[in-house]
Amino acid sequence: MKRKLINKKERNRKSLIEYFKTVVFTLLAITILVGIVVYDAAAAARAKVSSVMEQIIGNFKDQTVNDLKEQERRYPNDYRINMRLAATYEEMNEFFKSEEEYKKALFKSPRNPDVLYRYALFCVSQGRFAEGIVLIENITDSAKRDTINKKFTFYQYAGDKLAESGDYWNATKIYLLGAKYGKILGDRRNDQLKRSLVHAALLSADQQIKANNTEQARLVLEGVLKYYDSPEAKYKLALIDLTSNPQKAADIMLKLMETDPQLINYGLLHSTLKKLDEEITDEAKRKYYSLKMVKVKASAIQNALYSDEFKIENPKITEAKGAFGKKIMSFDVRNVSSNKINYLHLQVNIKFPNTRPVVKEVNVDNLIDDEGHVSVIIHNREHLEKYSGVIKNAQVEIYGRKNNRFDWVLLDKFEVPVE
Repeated sequence: MKRKLINKKERNRKSLIEYFKTVVFTLLAITILVGIVVYDAAAAARAKVSSVMEQIIGNFKDQTVNDLKEQERRYPNDYRINMRLAATYEEMNEFFKSEEEYKKALFKSPRNPDVLYRYALFCVSQGRFAEGIVLIENITDSAKRDTINKKFTFYQYAGDKLAESGDYWNATKIYLLGAKYGKILGDRRNDQLKRSLVHAALLSADQQIKANNTEQARLVLEGVLKYYDSPEAKYKLALIDLTSNPQKAADIMLKLMETDPQLINYGLLHSTLKKLDEEITDEAKRKYYSLKMVKVKASAIQNALYSDEFKIENPKITEAKGAFGKKIMSFDVRNVSSNKINYLHLQVNIKFPNTRPVVKEVNVDNLIDDEGHVSVIIHNREHLEKYSGVIKNAQVEIYGRKNNRFDWVLLDKFEVPVE
């Protein structure tokens, strides 16, 4: 009897467990089904709400237009109502109606700076730059900051629009019109205009030089230098002068070598000085050019990195002791040139399979000895990359530079076995 009772209890317990399983699975299925229905309903609701909101906004704008038209009927000489109507139509992308309202506002208040300014911006937004300039120039120049700000903002906006379209020639001319106002304002926006102007002018000059219009390129660059000090513009002018006036070009590049060495093509400067030295008969000037050639060579050794000056040897990626899953990248850097170099800045890019590249920077000193040949082991003890599984190789690229203002130079790239 006891055994039968136990069996019966056990059967009841198992039945109860199966029952609860069924209930749980059923509830789970219902929850998922309800979730799907709710998600679909929510998506439909969002779409409906979005549509309703668009309709509400549209109705609101229509109501605004109607209200403004009623105000215009009551106050027909108030240009401000037409300005608000123009802005509302612009938001609705009804540009023809917007322009009609700007014209009405201008007719009612033909010398008003706000009307001229807003209408000028509208013309630029429609790609009608000449009309915009005529309008903005109808605002009389004055010492008022509001007037200066309006003209500056217009010319910056118009220049940006032209630059975005790739018309750097006209963008430069427009930026130059705004530069005189930027110099007066003297705030961060003036710095932004300077950057935009220099960028557009350099690209415009390149386009003109390519088309053999060097005088046009010269005018553009000289225009920039009337308002802003730009080493890049000076250097490009020097390149233009190389053929017609090599002495002037060399003098400009020698000055820039002291302040902005990253701009200089040292080989070109050295060859120009050598040519001048060979052609001149005055002994004092020959001595001058000889000394400058020595200085150029020294500056090149100090600043410019050439890929054949160094060799990367014995690259390894090994397990970091006492730190599971971390690696150390090490290699030798050997100076194979005859130059005594005491500093090198390296960027090491390491790419393990299926991971983002690891980018590490390190400074290397003491690359000088009596022979100019020394090996330096770079121990990068920081975490390079966590990994899982077996990784056989990593792709490595090593870049260098002697002066941090210069661009990186690729020294070597290779595969490294992972130990």
